[in-house]
Amino acid sequence: MLELIAIIIVIAVIQKMKANKTATRHTPPIFRDVLPQKPALSQKEVTRQVNKQIYGTENPQDRATVYNRLILTDRYQNIEKIAHELGISKYQALREIKKLKEEGHYLQVEIDERNYRLIYPSSREAPERTFVKPSKSYRPSSDSGERYEEWMSVPPGKRVVRCSYCGADNLISEKQDAHSCSCYFCREDL
Repeated sequence: MLELIAIIIVIAVIQKMKANKTATRHTPPIFRDVLPQKPALSQKEVTRQVNKQIYGTENPQDRATVYNRLILTDRYQNIEKIAHELGISKYQALREIKKLKEEGHYLQVEIDERNYRLIYPSSREAPERTFVKPSKSYRPSSDSGERYEEWMSVPPGKRVVRCSYCGADNLISEKQDAHSCSCYFCREDL
């Protein structure tokens, strides 16, 4: 009788294993009957979207569109950076830009072949520099205080006055009125 029970148990275990052939003992029970989902986008569609995002066009071979974005919109000046964006050498990028320029693109842009740079019209003109005359003299006036530090001794005939604006200590003559003098540091009235 015991043998019969053992045979029935073995047969039940074998049938159970055959029924669960696809799932392993490591697969959680809730995932054993779930089939993997198909991706929403095909590989071709993903590549097309990535190219549109990176190169600005769905077809990476349409270089004119990419060059228009890099040169006209982003105003890249360094041809090496343009080549890096396209994944080509700087020599090839230079050749392609020259070819596009001959076809009538980028007429306002000049090419510096020696330094691999693009020169835009606004960067060609040197900025006009103007000189602004300072409102206050750089040299201390005769009625300004002199520098004083705590470790210095006060010379005879002088006194220390603190600036109410910046807090710097100034040495002025004992005979001078503090309100008629200016601070050596900030030039404000003492």
